[in-house]
Amino acid sequence: MGEKVDKAASTAFYIYSLFWRTLAEAIAIAITGFAIGLVGGATGMALWGVVGAATVGIVVGFTIKIYYFTIISAPAGIIAGAVFCVLLWVLGAPPSLDVFVLTLFTSLAAYIGGSRSPYRHRNWWEKIRPLLGAIGGLISGLLGMGIGVGIQAAVAKLLG
Repeated sequence: MGEKVDKAASTAFYIYSLFWRTLAEAIAIAITGFAIGLVGGATGMALWGVVGAATVGIVVGFTIKIYYFTIISAPAGIIAGAVFCVLLWVLGAPPSLDVFVLTLFTSLAAYIGGSRSPYRHRNWWEKIRPLLGAIGGLISGLLGMGIGVGIQAAVAKLLG
């Protein structure tokens, strides 16, 4: 009886942690994918913004972390990347580099600190998470890109 209770408690804890980690990944992918798509659309790099958002979705889905690190790491990467983009802009770099810088910083922040379990040892849900992350990144990136292209068109109309 004790072993059954222990197994039930272990299963319940696994489902609980899986739910929170999946929710944290979805939130992180939505925030960062939207931001990368927005920057891509606003800087004239719309396609690369969507590709960058999907890439970040893959990295967030592939990396296994505790849920509160997951929800913080990728958005922290976006913020660090944005600060670096401002520095590059001050130094004279074109804004078209921003999408690549944001994708790189966000992907690195999402990947650092994750568990290193081999892919073949993961269960089916952990194996499809990168695909689901890519789909989520693609959708949020497209939404951000649409708004970014609208911002770019509005600014172009105002300036001439």
